[in-house]
Amino acid sequence: MGAPTVMLTLPACKENLAQVRSAVSVAAEALGADPGVLADIQLAVNEACSNVIRHAYGANGAGGRMDVQLEPTGGRLLIRVHDKGRGFHEPSDNPGAGLGLALIRAVSETVEIRENGGTEVRMTFPLSAGPA
Repeated sequence: MGAPTVMLTLPACKENLAQVRSAVSVAAEALGADPGVLADIQLAVNEACSNVIRHAYGANGAGGRMDVQLEPTGGRLLIRVHDKGRGFHEPSDNPGAGLGLALIRAVSETVEIRENGGTEVRMTFPLSAGPA
């Protein structure tokens, strides 16, 4: 039997970012993520969740939630951040948008964005940093 999938669902508000970072760090470490990869995971998940908070549900984010899922698969950690917001096809009311995804792409092994009743950002990370 493989390692379990870890799920976290919270209201999409900035007060929950620290909780998400902490929970993701503990879960990723328990699933076998190398300490050298944890900082990249924290940064990418924080950026993806920040994008949900800033863009998915409009200016106040009222009533929105963010779902974070971690799943080990084939020596990698797949992380999904999903919202049920307005998606990328609607313009954001937040100026300065766009840097978060570039940062996520820079620290993740792969990044895929899906629109399926909201937006899902799928990121993969190696569970080990590899040879030094």
